Amino acid sequence: MRKSLRLRLLAGAAIWIAGALLVAGMIIASLLRDFVERNFDERLNAQILSIMSAVSFDAAGTLQPGGVVSEPQYQQLYSGWYWQIANADTVLLKSASLWDADLGAAVGEIGQSGHVPDLVGPRGRELHALYRDFTAPGGGSNLRVTVAGPEAEIEDALGGIVPPLAISLFVLGVGLIFAVLLQILYGLRPLDALRRQIADIREGRAQRLPDAEHVELQPMVTETNSLLEHNRAVVERARNHVGNLAHGLKTPLAVLANDIAGRPDSDVAADCVRTMERLVAHHLRRARSAASRNIVGVSTEVEPVIGDLTLAMSRIYADKNLELPVSAEKGLKFAGDSQDLEEILGNLIDNSCKYARKRVEIVAKKEGGDILIVIDDDGPGLDAGERERALGRGIRLDERPIGSGLGLSIVRDIAELYGGSLELAAAPSGGLRACLVLPSL
Repeated sequence: MRKSLRLRLLAGAAIWIAGALLVAGMIIASLLRDFVERNFDERLNAQILSIMSAVSFDAAGTLQPGGVVSEPQYQQLYSGWYWQIANADTVLLKSASLWDADLGAAVGEIGQSGHVPDLVGPRGRELHALYRDFTAPGGGSNLRVTVAGPEAEIEDALGGIVPPLAISLFVLGVGLIFAVLLQILYGLRPLDALRRQIADIREGRAQRLPDAEHVELQPMVTETNSLLEHNRAVVERARNHVGNLAHGLKTPLAVLANDIAGRPDSDVAADCVRTMERLVAHHLRRARSAASRNIVGVSTEVEPVIGDLTLAMSRIYADKNLELPVSAEKGLKFAGDSQDLEEILGNLIDNSCKYARKRVEIVAKKEGGDILIVIDDDGPGLDAGERERALGRGIRLDERPIGSGLGLSIVRDIAELYGGSLELAAAPSGGLRACLVLPSL
């Protein structure tokens, strides 16, 4: 399974965004809790100060509430809002809401204050409580005033803030991921353009990549163009070597053939020379085709090549007055070198014209991702065994015409070098049908 660069970037961004928003949400929730608790504590501290300023001891040593001002909830029975004043042993005063319960007796040093941890009030309700130790006028003993409120009110306040906060962060996260997706799609568009430019080279519409608009892509464009130039130079050198070898061998073989022809009993030597000529021609053609098939950006229009070849064959076989109808789809492009296509089709059309009586029909069309070229003649044809033998190297089923016997073999080899194929079958007219498959652009 191929991996997606877009998905990789999007997944990485989504993970980081989700992690960042989760941490941010936890921090904000913690800050909100601190804020709500501070407000709650300020409310309790205000009640503590009100109580401390109002109480005092009378002449008999009894603690009097004086003018303690309490909010209405401190008067409602078991409302969750309570206050009391106690010494080390006894609760001396308490709010009406406590009724027959208390918050525990305790006392410490004067001025000491803080939270009462894990305080559970009447009816098992959790309380959030503050205390402060002080002395009241008229008395010398230390007292502790404790004021408590329901913990549920803090949670209710947070419950009204945290869910909307979570929803807001979720919406923000989705928006950020969508923005990242748009950024990725926009940021990777130059790669799509580069892909199309490379496709243009492969299909023969361009020879090199244009300079990149973005500085990050320019090194890759430069290296790709260098590779293309190197590939063309290597292929050109190979072709030159092939041509040089062909010319270098042609003259010695011709001299040797002429020398042998003047001697008696030279049939064996002459056959050897002809075999050498056939082998040299065969392997030089294969070498040239193998080199040309690796050239990036090479393509050849099929219809013009067929047209030129049929025109040439009509002149070569003018004495036979052949009909050469052609049906070729427009725009067919062979993914290979023009010389190879000319050699392939030239051999096939020439072979058909050589044995045809009156008609050779050529059809070229697109079939899937390939080009299918069918050549039918109305000649004597071949049976199944002869068709198989005809594709063998150096095999001639008719020894009269001059030739090397490598034509169909070369056609098949070149076609296979390009990933294509050649098959022989019986034509509807009774002659031979050649079915050629070649790669298309």
